[in-house]
Amino acid sequence: MAANWFAPCNRLGGACSREYNFQLGINSSLQKRVAGALGPDIVQYVPPAAKEASWSGRESIRALIGTLPRMVRQRWGNDPSRTASHYVSHRFSIGSAGANYGPMDRPLTVNIASPAREWTPFITFLMDARGDPYCSKPFRLPSGHAKARHLSPFLTSVQNGPEVLLLASDHPNRWTGGYRYENLVPTCLQSHLTFPANMEIWVGDQRLETPEGAFARPVPPNVPVFLKASGVTVGVRVVLATSDSDSSVPVELVRDSDGLQRDVMRLTSIHDESRPKGRSTVALWVAVTETDAPDEIAEFQRRLEAPATVDVSGDQVSVAVPGLDHELRIVADVGREERISLTGADELGTALLTVNGIDLGTQVLAASPALKERHAATERILRDARAGKIPVLQPNKLLEAESAVLIEGSMKVTVDGNASGEKSLCKPDDPSLARTAGRAVWVLEVPRDGSYYFWARLRAPSLEDDSFYIRLYQDTGRFQRQQVWHTGVHRDYQWVRILPASPSQLTAGQAFLEIHTRETGTMLDALAFSDDAAWVPRERIARDGRKQ
Repeated sequence: MAANWFAPCNRLGGACSREYNFQLGINSSLQKRVAGALGPDIVQYVPPAAKEASWSGRESIRALIGTLPRMVRQRWGNDPSRTASHYVSHRFSIGSAGANYGPMDRPLTVNIASPAREWTPFITFLMDARGDPYCSKPFRLPSGHAKARHLSPFLTSVQNGPEVLLLASDHPNRWTGGYRYENLVPTCLQSHLTFPANMEIWVGDQRLETPEGAFARPVPPNVPVFLKASGVTVGVRVVLATSDSDSSVPVELVRDSDGLQRDVMRLTSIHDESRPKGRSTVALWVAVTETDAPDEIAEFQRRLEAPATVDVSGDQVSVAVPGLDHELRIVADVGREERISLTGADELGTALLTVNGIDLGTQVLAASPALKERHAATERILRDARAGKIPVLQPNKLLEAESAVLIEGSMKVTVDGNASGEKSLCKPDDPSLARTAGRAVWVLEVPRDGSYYFWARLRAPSLEDDSFYIRLYQDTGRFQRQQVWHTGVHRDYQWVRILPASPSQLTAGQAFLEIHTRETGTMLDALAFSDDAAWVPRERIARDGRKQ
């Protein structure tokens, strides 16, 4: 939290999720916690109880937030796309997420310094399908909570210091129940970048004289909009905005009655003005500079006007901008929701949290009792495996899936007469488990360094029930890539190759295979692996489920 603290606005900056107050981000509980770490002289507007809080590492944390500018990069999940980047400077901060988390996200945010350190509206991005660009119309949940929600599109971004290239794409076929979309009655599809209404607005090299009341002004295609306040200039350029019926949709600057009440305006790409029927995609280039020098501002604006490269072929989208220092590029298949190539940002590598390239996450977690216990549990499992006390998956041999050394969460052992041993693993179609993750872990015995091929005996009855997440690793102290494993539809149990595109490189010793739940109803029966590319599991399974 300290790394992402933006003192000139007295709040956390950067991308975030589960945001109840979308425009201001006011959260007294969070303020209280951060005040305990940083001290009430740094964190203002907090409940009185926070002034009594203390933190053993306060001085080192205060030194951290005094480092300006600072580039914060962090990871928030197993998937490699789940990262967040945040550039914090003296008069602004800009943050972005590499993927969406849920319907209360702020995946792209800019903070501008307030002279009085007040909570001023964020500059922030969202996609909207119900005419609620400011998240001011909350849903009332059965629990009684009122939560304002927007769409959760496929999203990815590249951030290089004070600039971000963001791509977001959504399709009505994705709006099929669950917390993200329950009670959603789509009336439109629009992409919004909201910003404080008191900012000076330029469209290209022309200053926009705004009337006092509501208004809407078109923005010419590919012309950047510049927002200025407190010695900060924010450049925003809609590089791509499409709908299923139009390769270039209108973009407008809008101030409406709802925005007037909240002191905000918006830059809106109007994909569909009525209920959408197909895919809509938007790409934004957002860059920020803090300078009062006219020649430096002019040079910044000139850079934002440089030609961009956009190529759309079916669902494959490639977007590139020249950037302030070097090119930023995103290549993605928005239909399959795959990030093909992201270039232009510094690599986070295997770290969990870095500040100006220094890996602080490892230092913090090294002192975590929970992490120490997890490492101790891992060591116990490995000792038991070497001693032959637990089942181990060996090359060219089969192992029942239910023999995993760890089965937890929504991954359950189920009775199935057609499975070998009459048992299999799956996530049951149980509403009480709908939002619960689950996993199973197996220990592998790897006899020698080499390339290995993995197999699973499974049943996947439909396109809605044919995938897991999978992770294979040996170094438990490092972040490991988790991948989506689309098994394909197999209405009866059969052996299929796991992630068939390429073999996995392993070194001699023990390894771990983790399979996490993704869709209900995908049944996992048995596992096998081999360093022989031509080897195929041949053990026959009788009709009653017993091996022969």
